[in-house]
Amino acid sequence: MSDYYARTDDHWHILAYRKAISATRTQPQKIVTKSQALAIAGIGERLADRVEEIVCTNRLCLENANTIREDRIPQEFLGVYGVGVTQASKWLAQRYRLLEDLRSKAPLTQ
Repeated sequence: MSDYYARTDDHWHILAYRKAISATRTQPQKIVTKSQALAIAGIGERLADRVEEIVCTNRLCLENANTIREDRIPQEFLGVYGVGVTQASKWLAQRYRLLEDLRSKAPLTQ
């Protein structure tokens, strides 16, 4: 999820995940329930839900965020040399969906 939020340029979620990861690593016992996760400083209700989901299912439902079409589009755009999250988001807002759209319609430099 940290990678997903990095792609969407969401600094606060990235920080929350990093703090939660650090906090859980310092625990003497493995965290297996939501209540155990909530007892750790820096882990709130939503993160505790996600911890429990990962423990129970060995995966996170939100991992499917990588397969959402709107998320894959900027990933394709980010493969273009010199393009960052901001530019990819602008192209998405301008309704460019494919690299071919950029080649044929977008004002690009040589």
